[in-house]
Amino acid sequence: MIAYKYEEKTLEYTGQVEEAQLDPMMTKLKGKEIYSCPKNCTFTKPLNKKEGYAIVYDKNRNGWLYEIDYRGKRAYNDEGLITINYIGNLQGSDKLLTQEQIEGLDNGTLIWQDGQIIPKPAPTVEEQIAELERQIEELNQKMLRDIIILNDENASQEEKEQAQQYFNNKIAQKQILVDKINELKNL
Repeated sequence: MIAYKYEEKTLEYTGQVEEAQLDPMMTKLKGKEIYSCPKNCTFTKPLNKKEGYAIVYDKNRNGWLYEIDYRGKRAYNDEGLITINYIGNLQGSDKLLTQEQIEGLDNGTLIWQDGQIIPKPAPTVEEQIAELERQIEELNQKMLRDIIILNDENASQEEKEQAQQYFNNKIAQKQILVDKINELKNL
């Protein structure tokens, strides 16, 4: 006889089946074949899979039922952003994120702030200047590599010409960034 296994705490059907063993004492006592059901198993066949639901054993009814299954879905509650990790209806203040909210949080156009999902505020002038300065520093590092090639006795003429071209392009990019910083400082 086949026994259907369920998870001990959640009572969720695990999809595993075990072959139940014949109970010799009960079989002799009852005069017919009696099988002992392994722990966390039932002889009742589970329901068919259903999208968005977990199959859960109901011990009171000795049968299976469908429970809504949001596990793995992104949500939020009074505490912040969460991922649902339980079977059943949403608990407490948990609310599922919409697809638009998920996309906005992932691409940075939305943020979680003070218990709400809101549009990401435009960066302050100071934040914009700091980002431009970071980009300038990055360009400076790349320009140093070009200078090393330009001063390398073993570099070919072609490598030096290419390094000079890259260096000149970076100087132009750096000037654009410096001009943007000056504009922001004059606001």
